[in-house]
Amino acid sequence: DINGTVGDSSDDRIDVALDRIALIDIFETLEIHKVLIGGRATGRVVAKNLLGGEPEIECPAIHVDTIGYQYCTIGNADVAASWDNAAKAVVLDADITGTEGRYSHIFGSIYPLGEGGLDLNFEADSIPVGFLRPFLSAFSSDISGRASGKCRLFGPFSDVGLEGDVKATDVALKVDFTGVTYTANDSVHMRPGSIVLDKVRMRDPEGHTAVLDGRVTHTFFKEPMSYRFDVTRASNLLVLNTTARDNPDWHGRIYANGKASIAGKTGEVNISADMTTAPGSTFDFVLSDRLDAEEYSFINFRDATPDSLRVAEIEIDNTPQAVKSFRNRAQQLAGATSKYNMDIRVAVTPEAAVTLVMDPSAGDCIRAHGNGSLHMAYHSANDDLNIWGKYSLTNGQYRFTLQDIIIKDFIIKEGS
Repeated sequence: DINGTVGDSSDDRIDVALDRIALIDIFETLEIHKVLIGGRATGRVVAKNLLGGEPEIECPAIHVDTIGYQYCTIGNADVAASWDNAAKAVVLDADITGTEGRYSHIFGSIYPLGEGGLDLNFEADSIPVGFLRPFLSAFSSDISGRASGKCRLFGPFSDVGLEGDVKATDVALKVDFTGVTYTANDSVHMRPGSIVLDKVRMRDPEGHTAVLDGRVTHTFFKEPMSYRFDVTRASNLLVLNTTARDNPDWHGRIYANGKASIAGKTGEVNISADMTTAPGSTFDFVLSDRLDAEEYSFINFRDATPDSLRVAEIEIDNTPQAVKSFRNRAQQLAGATSKYNMDIRVAVTPEAAVTLVMDPSAGDCIRAHGNGSLHMAYHSANDDLNIWGKYSLTNGQYRFTLQDIIIKDFIIKEGS
């Protein structure tokens, strides 16, 4: 609700009453995608002398329900703000009440004129870390946990920088391609152009540990962002946890000792490893050829719309809702799928169970244990998997079937 007069004297006053205004819509409309602040604001804004040389603008108390950053809710905020004529900025001070009575503080300035920008300081006390999800989307779809510490968000809206040091608590990060979620409690160092992890002790879902060093490198969070994470001193670490539903050709649950790395950039993930299998490991590899429907060439599609119903021209919907929907869809398609490249060298021990499936429908397979040094390379762009090396069996079985008439189990001799 807006009432008053806009003019060039102190007697010209305008009052604006806000009732649950959605902030995220404002930032999306202004295309400030790197600083998406959400929540619903309620309160009053008083402005005097708007057209004069020294306008007076003040928001003595605005309450924001479920304030958040990058679609991650932090808590409820009480904000005081005013206009600084000298700095040409909105100066704000906000107290945020999170879960369990935690209090965080945000203060600084927002510069709406010209190309626009901001300089905000955060004193965080156990805030959710879900706001990092867009920056890690190249290899992870899920991150949870909480963080405490001080950081600063600054720069023009087009080139926002982030710096500070925060302590992460119970942070869980899922590596999509391997299907494993790791947890950690350690510090994250944010510098302009990078996010750094230094000797972080990580744990798999069963409590096995490894040491993680990593860095995400970016230019004001614009794509492409590059990253590298090195895992060392892995001890019985779960490194693969996939099923036939995830990948019908090869899958398993593998524990390993050794080292590995995940590196790449937006849209590309490169995984390399030099490890030894640990007890409890299983790996299934399907050898039979599969005929996919896309290989058939005799299926053709045509438009069955009668000529009388065809539309000569396509009307373009230029409404804000349509434009926003188109942009969101374009962004989704642009980053829909990352390419994965894997280069894994593994010393297989007898504790690992390997299953080679010749015929999934009939149940023909070899289940074996053994020793070997294997080199596996995989490229998702062409779904090309290659394995080199020698695998000497210590024991195993071969189940042979023939049209469900003959079903015979053979014992494999050691040394095969």
